[in-house]
Amino acid sequence: MMYTKETLKDIKTASDVKYALPESSYFFSRDTMRFFGDKMTSFGVKWDDGKRILYRKPSAMVNVFGTWKRAGNEFSRKWEIVPKFDHIELIPLN
Repeated sequence: MMYTKETLKDIKTASDVKYALPESSYFFSRDTMRFFGDKMTSFGVKWDDGKRILYRKPSAMVNVFGTWKRAGNEFSRKWEIVPKFDHIELIPLN
């Protein structure tokens, strides 16, 4: 699939982001997700200032040195979804 600013509206879930990333991406790999204690449901996709944003939900549970706690604002992260010809890239915003 070709990704442009117009086709970003088709990316509505974290699963859509996962399958649009290049195969070499480690962001949603099983080992990375397990290491950080994340699940696919820990992430959401939204529009913000005309940009498509992937974000970690504040209600997500994260593993902090062996202790599980809510992500809240302390562990909230955002990435801008940028189209690149046949895949997308995630650019950290905070």
